[in-house]
Amino acid sequence: MWAPLAETVAVHVADANQVLFWREGDGWVGAVSRLSRHWLLVDGGPRLADPTATEVQFGERHKRCVLDA
Repeated sequence: MWAPLAETVAVHVADANQVLFWREGDGWVGAVSRLSRHWLLVDGGPRLADPTATEVQFGERHKRCVLDA
């Protein structure tokens, strides 16, 4: 994951523990089990979708934001 300004990057896996990533150059590296339900946490901020995900599931209370260009 490319995040050169981040101080910490972690992944929270549903029904499991949080996994810390480690810095390699401008990016962050880590691993989770294939097909796991997980989200990224950057500098303790809100949950983020994994940009390499091939499928994304939204919870019941998920709110979509529509930006007006």
